[in-house]
Amino acid sequence: MVTAFLGLLLIASKANEPVFGGAAEIVGGLRPHPEQVLGLYMRRSKIAAYFPKGVRQSANDPWIRVGETRTTVSEARLDGVSCLCLESKASRDILGNNPSEGQNDVRVKRRIVRVRKVWIGDEGSVLKTRYEQLEPDGFVVDMLFQNGTLAVTKIQDEKTQRGEVEISVQPEKFENEFLAMYSHGKIKREMKEYATLDSFSGGLSLWSAKVIRTFEGLIGEDRYKGVQVELSQGTYLDTAWVSETGELLQLDLGTGERLMVEPKTGEAGLFRVKTGGS
Repeated sequence: MVTAFLGLLLIASKANEPVFGGAAEIVGGLRPHPEQVLGLYMRRSKIAAYFPKGVRQSANDPWIRVGETRTTVSEARLDGVSCLCLESKASRDILGNNPSEGQNDVRVKRRIVRVRKVWIGDEGSVLKTRYEQLEPDGFVVDMLFQNGTLAVTKIQDEKTQRGEVEISVQPEKFENEFLAMYSHGKIKREMKEYATLDSFSGGLSLWSAKVIRTFEGLIGEDRYKGVQVELSQGTYLDTAWVSETGELLQLDLGTGERLMVEPKTGEAGLFRVKTGGS
């Protein structure tokens, strides 16, 4: 089984994970775009009452920044084949615990930095997926589809592990990840199902995406319109807010955390939101 093999070859899922980008591409499809940076925030109520010098939030802010996600899509070539490459670099500061308050404390932290790359062919086929951990304990995992099988290679500490497994999921499920649901202000499809491979969770993930409603709102002083889309895996649920131009504005995570656009002026995230029907 894919899950069993990847679980042995790769690393197990842990709490307090960095959060990859790509939700905009799940909703709006792949298109080349420059790097977009979103801040990763956790609720202020989860953190002890201490703010080091330089922290941008006030003590009254309900959110505090614990990481960021940088995502870009660019034209590329893989083994001589023209394609698009989605690259997302995600970092996360893991906060320590303050026993006296029973909460996380921003003074104690360690850092996790990871990269996801996906190469997509002209017809939407997934050519190759790469996961890389930069901090701590660096390693690289490459996953390549070959005639109904998945070839997996992991390199860590100059040691290489290889293996192949059969894939029971139809290839279209992987292609559906970047099948556009919303483009240029118009809803093209309200629902879809897709599959992903994730070395950090240990295997194959099956997701559903559903357009819930349209919205209007502000980020800083800028006004946006777009759609709200639910991304679900079993009982787990993320909610993506994607603009008419295909930009991810906010991702409400099932963990209670958020990825948010950070304006030059004003607080991060959407406010004064008005919603409508789908």
